[in-house]
Amino acid sequence: MYVRYRQVEHDIKTQNIKLNSKWNSVTFKVGIAVSFGTSITANFQESNILIVHLIGALMALGIGSVYCILQTRISHAYVSACKRSIPKWMFYLRLLLTVPMVPVFMLIFLSGVLGMTKFTGESKMWWTEEHEGYNLRLTSTFSEWILALIIFTYISTFSNEIKCIEFEGVQLKIDGKDVNEYQLQD
Repeated sequence: MYVRYRQVEHDIKTQNIKLNSKWNSVTFKVGIAVSFGTSITANFQESNILIVHLIGALMALGIGSVYCILQTRISHAYVSACKRSIPKWMFYLRLLLTVPMVPVFMLIFLSGVLGMTKFTGESKMWWTEEHEGYNLRLTSTFSEWILALIIFTYISTFSNEIKCIEFEGVQLKIDGKDVNEYQLQD
């Protein structure tokens, strides 16, 4: 996400693409929220703290969909770029992948909430066909995996654009001096 942000920032500054820099900065901030949500989802598993896990999933998948939509807008600027442009079909592929994201996310959210309210069992970690809301739970779960696969596919479309980038990391300066200039002694 950071590498893409820097790539777009560079291309805006060098006028390779015609795009307001606010698109890039907003997309970067949205990406940070997605990363945080993904971390929350992974670190607070459903079996431990359900509400925190669900908030993380909401951020990862819901805000993740928004991130992809914003990246599609940025991709549109690359269709007519001076250098390193993308083919129109790539923009349309990304657009096609983003179209189902919001409806699938809504399906996840609505079927998940409805399934939880109808659940009649003792443990929300163990659902069977006998429990009310089981089919809604399945719908939510399958939709969650479908959306995750769409997002993974979407992200993979950037591989050719990112391939040409060489990233050397963050430069650290203390009091205006590059830390790499100092020789550390044992």
